[in-house]
Amino acid sequence: MKIVQIVASIEAEASGPSYSVLQLARAMEKIGREVELFSLGAPIDTSDGKFRNRKFNRDYERFGHLKKLGLSSKMRKGLVEVAAGAEVLHTHGLWMMPNVYPARVAKAFNVPFVVSPRGMLSPAALEYSRAVKSVFWIIAQRSALKAANLIHATSEQEYEDIRAFGLRQPVVILPNGVGVSHPQPSELPCCDGERSAVVLYLGRLHPIKRIETLLKAWAQLEDVFPNWTLEIRGPGEPNYVKKLKQEAVEHGLKRCIFGDPVYGEKKHELYRRAAVSVLPSASENFAMTVAESLASATPVITTKATPWRGLETYRCGWWVDPGVEPLKHALHAALTSGMIELHEMGTRGQHWMIRDFAWSGIAERMIEAYSWLRGRGSPPPTVIL
Repeated sequence: MKIVQIVASIEAEASGPSYSVLQLARAMEKIGREVELFSLGAPIDTSDGKFRNRKFNRDYERFGHLKKLGLSSKMRKGLVEVAAGAEVLHTHGLWMMPNVYPARVAKAFNVPFVVSPRGMLSPAALEYSRAVKSVFWIIAQRSALKAANLIHATSEQEYEDIRAFGLRQPVVILPNGVGVSHPQPSELPCCDGERSAVVLYLGRLHPIKRIETLLKAWAQLEDVFPNWTLEIRGPGEPNYVKKLKQEAVEHGLKRCIFGDPVYGEKKHELYRRAAVSVLPSASENFAMTVAESLASATPVITTKATPWRGLETYRCGWWVDPGVEPLKHALHAALTSGMIELHEMGTRGQHWMIRDFAWSGIAERMIEAYSWLRGRGSPPPTVIL
């Protein structure tokens, strides 16, 4: 029996699902399960142990609107071929055909079907391209979501969004994991000057992230903290990035740097170099950037539109109301804390990530939910009926 994970793409490195779905599949393979990962992209079919990574061409590559739907007759055929031997089909995301095909195949072969909306049912997310989503809902997404036997939420906040949307299926609440291991003392930045006086935003440049709020807050603090720099890095639509840079000019910012996206080890090096990271987002189901920052022992400022209350509980950052003023006050508190205190906060955050967010534990708990779905025992504590 195998577990089949499906996601539109694992190629956009700045996208949370591109990272988290791939890591979930690999973690399940490492604990002995047979896993196949289906996604769109340049066709490949590779195996590594019990993990098989399969990518499929899109249909209508030359037609922009159709391309965005992720139509792929080869992916659909591939799902049909593996369905009879599958333990579960688990799709991640909404509003594209790779999130619809598994529902239809699961129903045809009587295979349990799991959906991870990945934040796409939050009120803020639903506002983007509302007209297009309304049409796709009627044509395909409604029946696919209603076919789900189990829905996966990455936080209590996303669980509330799922229920508010009207979905009544059982929900398993499990966070994403984060790649963090027990560090050696020599690997940890200390309070001896290895950290720079940098406030870091690292992630997608998208309106839902409310980077404009960060620019406005920084404009009120830049002259107060002349030794500090705001660094903004990530991919985004060119017109939107241009707009952000223009706003920085209009605010008269002198120490606000826009840099190219970074991935892999370079991304973690940036986190380890920064004194604090910030995510002023209007909506997040999880926010991998928060977990990655804490895993690098860097404290975080983010908003209560993200599910990171633990920043307060574990004293490793600031969890504030959305808006310019709360963000400004949190930034002021961070920049007056001193490097020693920021280092101590980051260390507490790193220990939290090691304890609660290792991928192996997340994979084991997800498999427990799959097993219950197949009629093996009582629902695990992560499942809300």
